[in-house]
Amino acid sequence: MRAAMADRSLDELLPAQALAQQRASIRDGHCGLLPDTQMAPMTRIQIARDRSMAQAALARLAPGQTVLLVAGNGHVRRDLGIPVHLGPLSGVRVLMAQAGPPATPGAAQPDAVWPTPAVPARDHCAELRRQMGR
Repeated sequence: MRAAMADRSLDELLPAQALAQQRASIRDGHCGLLPDTQMAPMTRIQIARDRSMAQAALARLAPGQTVLLVAGNGHVRRDLGIPVHLGPLSGVRVLMAQAGPPATPGAAQPDAVWPTPAVPARDHCAELRRQMGR
């Protein structure tokens, strides 16, 4: 992760608008508690993870075979997640398991949604504030 945090070339893997959205997602996902100096490095980690998962899936592709990659909501976003790093690969489908409406409407652009039972609500920001001593 340390290498990814310092690798500015990762910033160039997403269009400017997608990079800004990814930074906003990192900020929001950390409840606005990250210092501004950590935004770019943490975003690079996310981009590096997405690229790594895409490379792992591509390495396993074979004619007549299906590759199933299970990843979180932010990672499967077509506009800034793993699909960006798959290139012009045809046949990519995104199935999202989801309870209730999407957290970010339209962002993930799944091909299908698999409704799941809701889990009890948790205040993740309160937990993060407590962990960070804030």
